[in-house]
Amino acid sequence: MGKENTVIKKDLESDAEEAENDMMPEYSDAEDRKKVEEIAENYRKTIKANPADIDANLMLAVAVHVLEQYEEAEKEYKKVIEINPNHKNVYGNLGALLSSLERYDEAEKAYRKAIEIEPDDAYNHSNLGFLFYDLKRFDDTKQEILKAKELFKKRR
Repeated sequence: MGKENTVIKKDLESDAEEAENDMMPEYSDAEDRKKVEEIAENYRKTIKANPADIDANLMLAVAVHVLEQYEEAEKEYKKVIEINPNHKNVYGNLGALLSSLERYDEAEKAYRKAIEIEPDDAYNHSNLGFLFYDLKRFDDTKQEILKAKELFKKRR
């Protein structure tokens, strides 16, 4: 990978890391983990009372994703898609999950769907770019990272 691509990746990593921390904080402290488990259980109760509550389904998916309960997280993300196939947040989160599980083809499809729904979401472009980087698809990496960088600048 050329020097320009390395600089672009490093430049964007701080933005992407900040975004990831905002959306998917890690809970290493046992007390924090317990809080997330309680939150997940509350969302399960809400869903039991109202299975079509899209926000509760999405938040449960995020909570169990953070708790590294990947099978349940995937199931919940897919429930959100069943309820609303064009939900603006679910495909990016699903892409992140699938990427972490090294299911790269599925992750790429999820990120592309997220971008189709919301073309100006810098995070989905950056995540797709990092996926391409992991796959050593450097031309695709550069394209997505530059697009993400442009979109991040518009937000400031």
